[in-house]
Amino acid sequence: MFYVYIIADPRNESVFYVGKGKGTRIYSHLLPCNLKGNSPLSKKLNEILSLGLEPILVKIFENLDNSEALELEKRLVRIMGLENLTNQCSGGGKGNIGYKHTDEARLKMSMAKRGSKNRLWGKERSKKTKHKISVANRGKERPDARIRMLENNPAKFNCKEWIVTDPYGNSMKIKNLKNFCDINSLRYSCMLDIIGGRQKTHKGGWRVKKC
Repeated sequence: MFYVYIIADPRNESVFYVGKGKGTRIYSHLLPCNLKGNSPLSKKLNEILSLGLEPILVKIFENLDNSEALELEKRLVRIMGLENLTNQCSGGGKGNIGYKHTDEARLKMSMAKRGSKNRLWGKERSKKTKHKISVANRGKERPDARIRMLENNPAKFNCKEWIVTDPYGNSMKIKNLKNFCDINSLRYSCMLDIIGGRQKTHKGGWRVKKC
């Protein structure tokens, strides 16, 4: 299953990247091998990390199929404005940067799918199909509502607190994982691997999870 996520600047909580992925994709941007690039995203992340801060990484939508995730990613990019993000295209990793159809082209596409020209024209969903759709959507938060919340108050999606457990079993709540790693001589990348599920512990038993 796929998810859609954002990366925000902890200094002002402004979103500067929108992405989609699955597994540990959201944390892969912070791995040393990916921070060596010269892309706008790499530069922004390095700028934040150089100040002893850590970017805000938040999954906005989860349990999606590939097409749903792609569409929501594109929609979030449109809402936030490609010019305000470090994304290099409007979604999906490829495509024309910032391309928009003209009003005339949109009207033509709309007319081409209206009425009997629509492939679903005159077709009624069976009770079985309706039930499947109902079950699949049960418990899902409406994307429109979550997008509006993000647009009006990005801080609602911030997850900046972590619970770190030392090798002796003592747990503590912290707000800046990178600083904590620097102070305690821990490798930030290894702690990210624990969060992403790529390893269980670090340096004799250190563990970390989201608060």
